[in-house]
Amino acid sequence: MNNTEKIKKSLVKRYRKEKRFRAFGLAAVLTAFAFLAILLADRYYAKGAACFPAKLDQAGSELCPRIPGYPT
Repeated sequence: MNNTEKIKKSLVKRYRKEKRFRAFGLAAVLTAFAFLAILLADRYYAKGAACFPAKLDQAGSELCPRIPGYPT
């Protein structure tokens, strides 16, 4: 086996390792974005959604009356 064949074999291994490294990097970035999306969704939708529904007292009137003259 001459040097050219050895170099070609080593390059094949090297390129295979490079592809694996890039795939792991991409998977790490996508996983980070997924966790970020989950955390933001939990913070803004699950915990913040309790503040938005209109609450009514026993008489049926709103506890937070609208500001007069403010468009709805």
